[in-house]
Amino acid sequence: MTLQTAQYEVRLYLNGSLIGDCRRIAQELQYARRRTKVGADSIDFTINDVLFDEWCKERGMTINNMLKPLALECRVVRNGTELVGGFLATMPAYNPLQTSANLNMHFDGFLNLLGGVYIRNTTTNLPIGTVTGAAGTLVSNQIQFANTVSTNAGKSYGFTAGHIDTLTSITHTFENYKTVKDWICDRCDNATGAGPFDVYFHPDKTYDIYADANFGDVITDWV
Repeated sequence: MTLQTAQYEVRLYLNGSLIGDCRRIAQELQYARRRTKVGADSIDFTINDVLFDEWCKERGMTINNMLKPLALECRVVRNGTELVGGFLATMPAYNPLQTSANLNMHFDGFLNLLGGVYIRNTTTNLPIGTVTGAAGTLVSNQIQFANTVSTNAGKSYGFTAGHIDTLTSITHTFENYKTVKDWICDRCDNATGAGPFDVYFHPDKTYDIYADANFGDVITDWV
């Protein structure tokens, strides 16, 4: 059997527009896909600031243009298939007046965007009370609520619904404030009610909601 050599790309996007693939200068690349109930995906690598500055200038940009938390996004691609995406979570330490240094680039999975939005009635700013409906639909509604809140703040998160399984109807009462992220994580780990399910965030910010039983078969012989 001939094993195919994996070819990786590290694509950077600024405000939704592709800037380019920086894989040749991205060192120590690591990425993780995680179940939503466990936490968000992540992408990490280091990049030399001098080489990154040259890379940016080749594309009509500067490092200062690029290093914009939330606005700068990354997608790891293997053999043409996008594996994981995320947004620049924190500004890496960068001082252009110092000698050459490596920047620590950390990108959080898109689930963490939902950690900044509290579920509430936008008119009264109070918890929304009791909601009833299919679990997948309720989760999707809250993700779209986060879209609305971010749009009203000046920049939409840009989440788009994909496949949503028809899950059991549930009733939930919001007596206290809770973020969209925390509520989704709690629901995904719920052994009763709708049963275990997961929200799968794709690198392009589309999301699918699948019951655990519909994930498919576990692959055990993958080299």
